[in-house]
Amino acid sequence: MRYNTVFFDGYGTLFDKTFDALYETCQIIVDDLQLPATKEAFLHQWDRYFFPLLHAGDFVPFWDAHILSLQKVFADLRVQANAENYVFDLFDAFGRVPAFCDVKPTLAALSHVQTGVISNADHGHLTAALHANSLHFEVVVSSESARCYKPHPEIFATALKTRAAAPAQTLYVGDSQDDDIIGAKRAGIPIAWLNRTGTTRNAHIPVPDYEINSLPELLDIVEGKATA
Repeated sequence: MRYNTVFFDGYGTLFDKTFDALYETCQIIVDDLQLPATKEAFLHQWDRYFFPLLHAGDFVPFWDAHILSLQKVFADLRVQANAENYVFDLFDAFGRVPAFCDVKPTLAALSHVQTGVISNADHGHLTAALHANSLHFEVVVSSESARCYKPHPEIFATALKTRAAAPAQTLYVGDSQDDDIIGAKRAGIPIAWLNRTGTTRNAHIPVPDYEINSLPELLDIVEGKATA
């Protein structure tokens, strides 16, 4: 066996429909406030304020980052609205997103290795989504519990310490180029990039150790039967 521990990203890797939840919330906001914008344009404006909050200065929980960034968008648009109400509904949706159909069969086939989750998420909605899908992991590390976000290596180090796992014998699986590939590389952990849609890797992203299109491909990798 090449790897005895496998850590998974959460949203986009284990859980589907994340963007559906975001777009649905944005459409509700656009409709409620009668804004001259598409849901895609609104989300783009929201993201402009949201992502800098995750990676600058002191740690800001996911919940707070969503509310603060949405309040800035409302201020730009000069509208009066309660950001917390919309974020509450969004986080409720985050806690109910479905797992991809290949998740449970793959986890069953990996029952002989240690598994865990490392996710940029608040602990509450992450564990709610795991529970909603009847997924059980030995380790669940959220950005909230680690007090940092991927690609910061400390969130990976927290997971490794929890299982006393050796980086060289640990495989990380994630779909995000910036958060997962860069983060795992910084932490010194082999990365299997889950590229379900055949996306082209961006020029600034290092080459992942493995590139897979579906989770069952992990089985040969874990057993050392796949070439890096």
